[in-house]
Amino acid sequence: MGVGFGYDHVDAPARQDQLAKTAHLRSIRAALDSADSNAAQVRGAGGTAFPGDPAGGCSLDQGRWPYAELACSLREAGRGRGDAARRVAELLELLELPEDAAVWWHRAAESGDRDAAMYVAALDAS
Repeated sequence: MGVGFGYDHVDAPARQDQLAKTAHLRSIRAALDSADSNAAQVRGAGGTAFPGDPAGGCSLDQGRWPYAELACSLREAGRGRGDAARRVAELLELLELPEDAAVWWHRAAESGDRDAAMYVAALDAS
């Protein structure tokens, strides 16, 4: 069995993958909470991303997407990258976490990301 979960060997890889994703989401939540307590770190108008690079070159690991990209985008947003803060918002919406996404849309707009600023203005207008 290898993992020792007590499930048959057919279900073990799927369950292991789900446990890994759950643990990764918990680490993302911890990062979000940390960023909430230190919002001053999320400033600036973006970085040196090349067009088409998600949040400045975060890996698009297909096996762990969107979790790997979200973790990378959180790190970049913590360095003051507005485009990375926008990507965090987009990924949180994808993961159906609208309250968390709204916080990151506003952070991205405040940090100078033009797309996020237009999005927030549209939301405020409706």
